[in-house]
Amino acid sequence: MAQTATENKEQVDSTPPTSNNSSAIKSKVEYEASDSISVDVKNQKLYLYGNAVVHYESMILKAAYIEFNMVDNIA
Repeated sequence: MAQTATENKEQVDSTPPTSNNSSAIKSKVEYEASDSISVDVKNQKLYLYGNAVVHYESMILKAAYIEFNMVDNIA
């Protein structure tokens, strides 16, 4: 006969929960591009064309083209 969770309390997980998304953006992200900025809503991506610049906290990323994945927070 199988035991229920209330009958067998030693199987209850006591590990404290952790954040589900450790790559979550915690600060404001500012971006600009001299040519154009395009948003792909379906794939949740942002494209910066021409002298693209992204400011995040103390980091500055500069390139002719930047593709930002909003799901994984990867540029």
